Amino acid sequence: MVPKSKRKKSKKQYLMSAREINMEVIRLCCSFPKKYEYYLCTPIADTSARIYENVRKADSINPKNRHELELRTDFLIFAKGEVNYLISQLEMMNEFERISPSRMEKLMSEVSKELESLEEIIKEDKVRYKNYLSDIG
Repeated sequence: MVPKSKRKKSKKQYLMSAREINMEVIRLCCSFPKKYEYYLCTPIADTSARIYENVRKADSINPKNRHELELRTDFLIFAKGEVNYLISQLEMMNEFERISPSRMEKLMSEVSKELESLEEIIKEDKVRYKNYLSDIG
C-alpha cells in the first residue's frame, strides 16, 4: 500500500471529478428556489451533465489512428468549453441567490481543477499520440 503523501493523481481522476461536479450541481439546483428552475437551474444542470457526458465519451476512445485521436480531442475540448460556461453560470447563480461561501468555494475549486485536468490531458495526448499527428502541417 502506498502512503497518502506518495500517491500520484489518478489518470482517471478527471472522470470521477466530472461526475462529482455533476452530482453537486444537481444537489445545488434542487436546493435553489423553485422560481429559478427553468431559466437558471435546468440549464446549469444540463451543462454539468454535458461535461460528464463529453468526458465519458473521450475516455471511451483509445485512439488507434488520427481520426480517433481527433474525436477524443474534440470531446475533451467540448468538455473544456462546457466547464468554462459552467463557471460563468455558477457565478450568475450566486448573484441571484447567495450560495454559502464554503459550498461555492468548494464547487468552484473542483470545477477549476477539472479545467486544469482537461487541459493537461489534451497536452499529454499530443505527446502520447504524436505519431498520429506527424502528417499534420
